[in-house]
Amino acid sequence: MMNKNILKALILTVASLSLVACGGGGDEKTPTPTTPVTPPTGGGDDDDTGGDTGTIKDFKVNIVVDVNTVGEGELLSFPVTLTDANADITTTINKATPNDTYSVVFTQLTSTTGVIDVTVDELIRDSSTSFTIYFDDTTKSVNSTISINLINTSAIAILKESESAVRNVNALLLMTPETKLINRISELAKIVDNENYTSFSSSFSFAEEAYLEEQTKERLLNLAETLDEANKRYSSQQGSENDFPDTLISFKQNLSALTSIKIENINHQVEQTKGLISEVKTGGYEYSEEYDTFSLFIGNEELGSYNDNGTWVFKNEFKLLTSVVIPDIETCEAQ
Repeated sequence: MMNKNILKALILTVASLSLVACGGGGDEKTPTPTTPVTPPTGGGDDDDTGGDTGTIKDFKVNIVVDVNTVGEGELLSFPVTLTDANADITTTINKATPNDTYSVVFTQLTSTTGVIDVTVDELIRDSSTSFTIYFDDTTKSVNSTISINLINTSAIAILKESESAVRNVNALLLMTPETKLINRISELAKIVDNENYTSFSSSFSFAEEAYLEEQTKERLLNLAETLDEANKRYSSQQGSENDFPDTLISFKQNLSALTSIKIENINHQVEQTKGLISEVKTGGYEYSEEYDTFSLFIGNEELGSYNDNGTWVFKNEFKLLTSVVIPDIETCEAQ
């Protein structure tokens, strides 16, 4: 009986140990450790879980270009409006050729305004060019190209003079004012003392005088042709203002040479008026913009001056020259 009870106890013990070794016999499990996750923090009013990174504005630039023509030594400004810039503005400027005759600077005045200043240096010809300006607010780059016309203002007077020489050379070769003045003064001289009146006699023979006149006229026509070619090169932006001065000087010198004998004749007639007319002192030919011509008389301060209206007026002792020299002046002749 005792042996039987001992044996039963041993069997129960072995069975209990087997259950423990196989994991059976209980419902509890050992928990597995996890890494804590920080919940996203919302940065705005939206419903996303990543937060609001901020709205990027639509940066815009407006440039007012009312005038795009500027002369040498002058300043041309373009007002600028900056809209919705996301940061301070930086600019880059690229100039097209010719790019060495002007400068471009952008100045930001406030967060929304600025100005582009174009300053022109000394020029030798007119030119058309452009520049592109880039505005950058770190999020967006905006660019605009502006065309500008650069005017060589110092050449305006030279060009008018050169064009007049080309246009009027044939009329100047006729020496009409000088010839008319000789006739008018000789008429007065004959009235003053017809008995002792003497005709003018040049130091040159008639043949020599004719030859010199022909040669001088030919030179003047050649100079006018040279000026015409210079005008065309300049208008096509190929030439420069430096092409004109020497030729214009030579043109006026040859005009003076052409009429030199006639001026001698004029003063020969003046001497015979016995003081009724003063000596006509001439320096050289001057260009008159008012009458668009070259003259020994208009512009000669020995003979007259310009009034406040810019009109040439001869002195009282040279009033005779008004009807003779100034174009389109009509006078009443005694019948």
